[in-house]
Amino acid sequence: MRRFLTLVATLSLAAAAGVALHSHASGKPGEFSPAAACSRGVLTPADAWLDDTGFQSVKAAVDEAIIGRFGGETKEDLLGPLKRGLLGLTADSSEKSVVVVVDPTLVDPDVLEGALTRAVAAEREQSPSLPALPVRVQVGCASSGDLVAAAETVIARDWHPNSAGVNMSGNFEAPDSRIHVVFDSADREIGEALQEKVGDLVDVSYGNSFFRTDRADDSQPHWAGAGISRVGEPNDCTSGFTVDTQSAGKAMVTAGHCWPNGVALHT
Repeated sequence: MRRFLTLVATLSLAAAAGVALHSHASGKPGEFSPAAACSRGVLTPADAWLDDTGFQSVKAAVDEAIIGRFGGETKEDLLGPLKRGLLGLTADSSEKSVVVVVDPTLVDPDVLEGALTRAVAAEREQSPSLPALPVRVQVGCASSGDLVAAAETVIARDWHPNSAGVNMSGNFEAPDSRIHVVFDSADREIGEALQEKVGDLVDVSYGNSFFRTDRADDSQPHWAGAGISRVGEPNDCTSGFTVDTQSAGKAMVTAGHCWPNGVALHT
């Protein structure tokens, strides 16, 4: 289940993350040479502890600050935040922290970590009973530019004569900086062609290509059709389209018999 509504990771210095960076004079994304200590396999993104209403409230402040810095994903520009250096959002359950993963040639990890930490502090100052939520900003395992190119290749579906006609699903995972793509078992030749073209930036697997597109997988930006519930309860209702309210900002509609207006829900 994808409960995170934005992108994130942590460790404030590239050296601490074990990633060697080589910047270009042009200012374009650097070339990454991730070492063994790269975020792949290091983070523990189990997020059950974030079900707590207090953590959700604090994390909403992080989400808002991230969108303010990088902009939100839109259906017209799904790769916008990635182009601006935001690789993703995850969590480290070992220390109950939110983790923001970035390309340090486009984003200063220390500056961003400071801004997000201040956003959390401001939220807790308004509501002192809210729990602490550490935020770390961590260097990713690949550059923004390389990941954008890989994602555009996947989206174009032109790497094989039959790639446009097969079922596939996928998503970007911040902890390992890879695009995870699932093909039906019968389409192994097409999956292997994508792997050959994109290389290590894509993780190809085979099985049920629809498993990432059910009502439990509506991550941000929300496309509707997601199972929604109060924290700790089963998915009782389904989300509809988003709306701009006059007083409460963006919201999402659902059936009137589900809950009254303003109830905090999650997916």
